[in-house]
Amino acid sequence: MGGAFQGDSMFIAPYVTACWPHPVDSYEFYAILYDSVAAYEDRDEISALVATLSFDIVKQIQEVGKWEDPFMRVRLHDGREAYVERRKARHAIDYRAYFVRRDCVWLMRYFIDAD
Repeated sequence: MGGAFQGDSMFIAPYVTACWPHPVDSYEFYAILYDSVAAYEDRDEISALVATLSFDIVKQIQEVGKWEDPFMRVRLHDGREAYVERRKARHAIDYRAYFVRRDCVWLMRYFIDAD
């Protein structure tokens, strides 16, 4: 998933964390990781297509007991609701690592599992 430099001496991975837009709540929203991700009317690929998303930020609509579901319910920018494949989206607060450069050597400073 890559990452991004923060100045000359820090690298944050993955890029979803490093490049997250700061006014957006990283606990409620997810980044769509790919180009042309289908957003469906229901939890399957044969239901009607609501939208096609490309690297969008979407709000997850919490559904109790649905974490094992391969689809997640989201609210799109225009307010419509749809389902996207969970594996095609990622939280900014999921697993992440912070590296710092000291004396020409890169060291992992933090590794944080999902909040």
